[in-house]
Amino acid sequence: MLWRYNGMKYTGIAFALFLIFFLSIGCTCQAPTKAPSRTVGVSPLASPLTFQSPKLPQSGPDFEITEPLLPGDTLVKGTGPSGVPIRILDVSLVGEEIGSGIIGDDGTFAIEVDPPLVAGHRIGIALGSLEGTDIDGSLFLRGDDYVDIPLVGILFDTAWVLRPTPTP
Repeated sequence: MLWRYNGMKYTGIAFALFLIFFLSIGCTCQAPTKAPSRTVGVSPLASPLTFQSPKLPQSGPDFEITEPLLPGDTLVKGTGPSGVPIRILDVSLVGEEIGSGIIGDDGTFAIEVDPPLVAGHRIGIALGSLEGTDIDGSLFLRGDDYVDIPLVGILFDTAWVLRPTPTP
């Protein structure tokens, strides 16, 4: 024989055990005497906590590799903020450093690289060592043209070493 209680079906023994358990703990349930107050227009599920998104650092300064990179070149030229130490990396070789220097007072740089550039490789500009400077490294974490490449890091600008055009 099946018994129903709150939409559930119970066998005779299960229902008897349920009743014994329920009656042994006593019923302490009471209907609320007053409905909880609610603010009109606010979801009862709304969180009382507020959230403020973190303030992102300002966009970093611009850097640029200004001249086309050709196979065999040993000089990378570009622009950036004066006095900032930079490293030239071969991104195709997982960020191998091929040159370093400091951007000049006029905002330009010409850094010698070794080994010479290889056709089809991607070259990038990264922040150099700030040791001994008063430059705030947090200013170089994000920028309009910055790219963060896994296993390499944040690069301020990148360029491909051009492949020679075959002549007909």
